Amino acid sequence: MYYPSLNIGIEEEYQLIDPQSRELLGYVTQSMSQEKMLVRERSPDFAFAQRFNQAILEAGTPVCADLREASEQLLRLRSRILELGQVNNFKVAAAGTHPFSRWGAQTEPLPRFRAMADDAQMIVRRMLAFGLHIHIGVEDRELAVDVMNTMRYTLPHILCLANSSPFWAGRNTGLKSYRSVLLDALPRTGIPGLYNSYQEYRSYVDTLVRTNSIPDASRIFYDILPHHRFPTLVIRICDMLPDYRETLAVTALIQAIVAWMVDL
Repeated sequence: MYYPSLNIGIEEEYQLIDPQSRELLGYVTQSMSQEKMLVRERSPDFAFAQRFNQAILEAGTPVCADLREASEQLLRLRSRILELGQVNNFKVAAAGTHPFSRWGAQTEPLPRFRAMADDAQMIVRRMLAFGLHIHIGVEDRELAVDVMNTMRYTLPHILCLANSSPFWAGRNTGLKSYRSVLLDALPRTGIPGLYNSYQEYRSYVDTLVRTNSIPDASRIFYDILPHHRFPTLVIRICDMLPDYRETLAVTALIQAIVAWMVDL
């Protein structure tokens, strides 16, 4: 019987902070290639990228065989990001939203995201939110869709354990995850519908591409979905978490849920 690897990858979106004002820092994009080299020189397996705007830095672990390796790699990754801040005079914070920075001053889109900004305008431009994405190895695409379908009802429960965005633009929102509210305004987000097969899911994506609704499959942002390039199921519902131990606990839970769903 086929059984997936259940290997682990963790992607985190960090806040770049001005050390004096504590505001989010609209970082200078021209220097990013040098910093990318700095991180990869020390840790060549790490993924490193910027997200929609200049205040968000995304970095990810290499593929990890188990939680122990994921723990080691995540600690190394966070250490490298802190080094990056020391070299370039910015601080790094980890949470789903910044407590008081306002999106209007921070969301000049990077060039490759300008088409998305032109398409959704203010909805995209206000997306000053920071997430945690957990990849679990499920190499068989049909099985990945089966697990996605079955796991849908667990996603709100996972968010209850993995939230860190109560504040927005200087206000207490009264919510544990205001990031999830921001994401709801975007198209192709949230809990996905049911798909009878991977072919049906691919047909949906291909139709969107063929009709010029999206340029490619990377513009699907469901809370759970088969990754468009890697043989993984990626869970995107979690806020970025301040404590790496919380990240690892949530990762272990998600891996266990996927394993349970595979066995059903």
